[in-house]
Amino acid sequence: MIRIWLFLFLRPVFPQTFTLIPATGTPPGERQYHILDLYEKDNSLITFGGNQGVSRLYNDVWKFSLSESRWYELQASSQMTPSQRYNLGGFVDSNNDYLYVFGGSSANGPQNDMWQFDLVSYQWMIVSQNGAIPSPRSRFAYVHYKDKNDNKLKFAIYGGTLSTGYDNNLYIFDLESATWSLKSSGGVSVPKLNAPTIQYWNGYIYLAGGQGIHGTASEYNHNFFRYDLANSVWEDITSSSNPYSYRYLTGSAIYNDEFYLLFGWSDLIGADLGNIMKVSLTGSNYSWSNVTIVEDENWNMIRRDSYAFFGSSSGSVYIFGGYSSSYNVTIMNNLIKLDLTSSEITYTVLSYEFKSPSPRKSHSLCSSEAKLYLFGGQNGNDYYNDLWELDPENPTSWQSILTSGDIPSPRSGHASDSQGDLVVIFGGYDGTSYLNDLYYLNLITNSWKEVIPSSIDLPAGRVEACMKVYLPYVFIFGGKTESGITNDLWLYNTGTNSYKLLYEVALGNHPLPVYGHSCELAADTYGNILFYTMLGSTDGEEPIGNVDVFNMTLQHWVNLYLEESGKNARANAAVKLNKYNEVGVLGGQAWGTDLKPSIFVLNLDTDTITSQNSMEDYFYSSASLYYKKSFYIQGGGSVAGEAMRAFLAQGSFIKIELACDTSTNTSCHWTCSPGTYIQNNACVPCPAGTFNPSYGATTCFSCPSGTFNPTKGANTAYQCYPCDSSSYNSFEGSATCRACPVNKYCPVGSSSPLETDSINSYSSSQPSLFDTSSYNSDADDAFNAMITTVCVLFFIIFILFVSINFLRDKLKALDLYKEGHNYQLFQIMKRHSTKLGGTFTIVFLVAAIILICDAWIVYAKNNIYEDKSLVPLVALENELTDFPATVNIEVVLYRYGGNCVDNGKCESSLLKTLHEISYSWMELKCSRSEGNCHISFSFASCVISTGAYIELDLQEKQSYTSAISVSLNSSSSIPNQFSSISQSLLPQKNQVFRGANPSKFYFSMIPSLFRSYVSDWPDKLTGYHVSYNTPPEAGSQYAIKNLPFTSNLKLMIMLNKDLNSVYTQRFEKQGWLTVLSALLGSVFGAMGAVSGVMRIVEKNYKGWKSARETKMTGADISERGDAIQEMLNLYDKSDGMPNPTKYDNTKTESADMELKLMI
Repeated sequence: MIRIWLFLFLRPVFPQTFTLIPATGTPPGERQYHILDLYEKDNSLITFGGNQGVSRLYNDVWKFSLSESRWYELQASSQMTPSQRYNLGGFVDSNNDYLYVFGGSSANGPQNDMWQFDLVSYQWMIVSQNGAIPSPRSRFAYVHYKDKNDNKLKFAIYGGTLSTGYDNNLYIFDLESATWSLKSSGGVSVPKLNAPTIQYWNGYIYLAGGQGIHGTASEYNHNFFRYDLANSVWEDITSSSNPYSYRYLTGSAIYNDEFYLLFGWSDLIGADLGNIMKVSLTGSNYSWSNVTIVEDENWNMIRRDSYAFFGSSSGSVYIFGGYSSSYNVTIMNNLIKLDLTSSEITYTVLSYEFKSPSPRKSHSLCSSEAKLYLFGGQNGNDYYNDLWELDPENPTSWQSILTSGDIPSPRSGHASDSQGDLVVIFGGYDGTSYLNDLYYLNLITNSWKEVIPSSIDLPAGRVEACMKVYLPYVFIFGGKTESGITNDLWLYNTGTNSYKLLYEVALGNHPLPVYGHSCELAADTYGNILFYTMLGSTDGEEPIGNVDVFNMTLQHWVNLYLEESGKNARANAAVKLNKYNEVGVLGGQAWGTDLKPSIFVLNLDTDTITSQNSMEDYFYSSASLYYKKSFYIQGGGSVAGEAMRAFLAQGSFIKIELACDTSTNTSCHWTCSPGTYIQNNACVPCPAGTFNPSYGATTCFSCPSGTFNPTKGANTAYQCYPCDSSSYNSFEGSATCRACPVNKYCPVGSSSPLETDSINSYSSSQPSLFDTSSYNSDADDAFNAMITTVCVLFFIIFILFVSINFLRDKLKALDLYKEGHNYQLFQIMKRHSTKLGGTFTIVFLVAAIILICDAWIVYAKNNIYEDKSLVPLVALENELTDFPATVNIEVVLYRYGGNCVDNGKCESSLLKTLHEISYSWMELKCSRSEGNCHISFSFASCVISTGAYIELDLQEKQSYTSAISVSLNSSSSIPNQFSSISQSLLPQKNQVFRGANPSKFYFSMIPSLFRSYVSDWPDKLTGYHVSYNTPPEAGSQYAIKNLPFTSNLKLMIMLNKDLNSVYTQRFEKQGWLTVLSALLGSVFGAMGAVSGVMRIVEKNYKGWKSARETKMTGADISERGDAIQEMLNLYDKSDGMPNPTKYDNTKTESADMELKLMI
């Protein structure tokens, strides 16, 4: 609901605490070779000019109020001002409220102009000089005095450095007539000197110190001279016994008729002198002596040269700035008061050394690790891009930080914010154009980086927009562009490196186009991100007091408070929204003319305003932030009285703690900022090793094991950095990591040392070719068992038939070979059974059984043939177009920095994108084990299409990893066979994966079809064979010290559907008819073979039997022998010897014939 401001209930005014930093206010910048004088009417010291090295010259006027002990810059209101210069002279005419400056060195060399500055109106005027005007010079001695003869104010200068060398002339300027006179150089000859010092006393001008011309007797001048103004002559009053020690770039004072020579530089020792010497001006021998100084541990901070000084008649000498060779070898800006009134000189520090940025406006102030950081801004036509750091716990001095990298150009009016160790700036104005560039500053390395967005749409260049950072998001709203004031809201995502226009409101709706406003981020009770914009200026510099909020979830603007042009409407103020829905507003301006010193708190729930005391100073276009429970406001636009001088800047620095209404609140709503916590009613920075992202915390969170945080004041988990690869950390809340033991492995982010690196870069498991070995083994086993069984049975039967007569007699009945027992040629074949036939019948039956069993075993156990081929995918279009499969993917993020899981589920910030992947069911699981984050996808009936991929975007604050492994497992279409591949990716040493560019893993998904023509397996199974031909591609990776630049951890799993497919078929090697026909042939073949063997055996058996039946005995053989012998009558029967009488060849031949016939 829109609330229109009609009436404002003002609650009581409560006091708040104002604290200047430092207590004396911001002093002038460090300088040397400047001037200092007393403005008696105002009881203040005035200083002008000087330099901080040859590249930094000044022409500013500052006042130190001795009454208030505070510095003020007196910014000129006139257009015409003297050039920046140093080594000049000058003085204050208190009666007429003027500061006069003369000569000195500018960027163009020595000058001799004189200027007059009105200490009331702050107007500069050039003085028209008359008479013997001195030539341009620098490093001259000067003094102003009231001449005792004519009671006129005079200004005297002596010597110095001219373009032609050193000088030894004395000039005196009469203020009343504005006339210079060159004094006569009568008397002794005085040397030409550089940087001496002079004082006026009782009608004389006394000269001491100075550097003479090199190589002359006066080079190391220690002479003491005086000039008699009445007689116009020089006198040498040097003590022959006790002269002062040589010095130049020194100061002097006269008190109680004594001349004091203060410190200075000596070329003889190459350092500052630490002594103060004095001489009585009333005596006659002018003998110098050292003055006793009360020294302490800070004494080296006092001694110096090239300083500005003023000595009062009351014995006080004021010394400001200068160079110290003994104190940090630096140019200083402290203000010291020396007391000459006692025998021992004492000193008081009126304003301590405080280095600070030069005055500026439209700059930025951020905080990180209990430090404040200031960047950029402008003063007049000068634009800055320097970076400064301040410790608010000990705000003794700002430190200029030297940065590197893509340093932004000088600018002002830029938008800026910080989170953790990251500072972000956007846009601004550089003196010529509106900018739209975006930069990050890494406060660990002090390095800048320009962001080059990947998106086409970009915000227009603009000035005085507002920004809030909530990594990975950067919000930018409003501002003034070349085409006018805008009210667009942009979101930059560091995770995608792109801009997105969230919402652009039409004119006339809220929020109005605005610039010079403030913004804030918060979250409602539902966790929705709320973006607030508060106050500012709209068209025509009209101030507005509106407060609007944008709900990121609903993408909708709502006006919370409406005040247009009311008294509280303003721009360029310090504004803060606290956790209790209250808006604190400090200072600012309206209409470009009206200053707003008031402070108030707006309660958005009740529409009430609580006013607080107004600020003593005006602040607008300042840099501000809320830290602990105070507002810090630095610099801003300049003010002349009650008027704005928006073109110029001032350098004040103030801390304001808003008051609490203790009558209605038990606790203060303005409580401790992120990075701190409440301890004993005070805000204390979180210790090293811890962090706190919220307001009003009573404790800090510990960094997890495996990480560390070396500094205090961390405000986000981003500042818990992983241990590098040479260390580990087992404990939570650690400020450091421990060294990795020798022979151990400690990857980045280790919470404990590991024995070895267990990450495999690649592994693969693919479906095997169809394995017949198991079938062959089964067949062999069955065959062997069958053979054994048959053989045993045959043996048993054989034994039975052999041993049992009854069975043996029955063998003939088994004979299947009745026709096979005929062996007589040309005889009638008879069918008859024999025992041998029965025996061979049993052999045949055994063989037949073996053949039948073997055929059955082979058919049943080894009858499968598999054919694999790689065919073009289009060849299978007629069969099917999709290849659904069971797919499992597991991603392992080693030493993951984030939580990974939340209440047993994947962390809610995990974003997943599935492209060209369809499925009937999908399950996503996350788990954390041993510091590793496991993310797994399970798909049922998963179909991979062309261009498929899975993208993971982990957006936790600590989403980084030291290694990534992706395993993909898919059903392959082969029954009970899976195809899987695992790939791993490692970053470079001491780096982690993190950032906008994803790491990519490439998998080739080859569609697979399985056809089965055997009932053992189902037909038309589908799946994928997984392979890869491209190694993983590493995404963004950063060194630990560069993590503040980054957010998000991204990876993509590319699933490339191959144009070919794996086609697998399984067949029976032979059908049952083939087996049966082959078996019949084998059986009958075996039967014939057995018959043949039987016939051979039987025939041989019969031959053997016949031979056995016709076999003769020994008696038969003997009888036949006798008969043969008798027939042949070859031997004598009585003695057995041949009978020759009965032997002839004819009988023998006939006997042989008869024998043959007998045989």
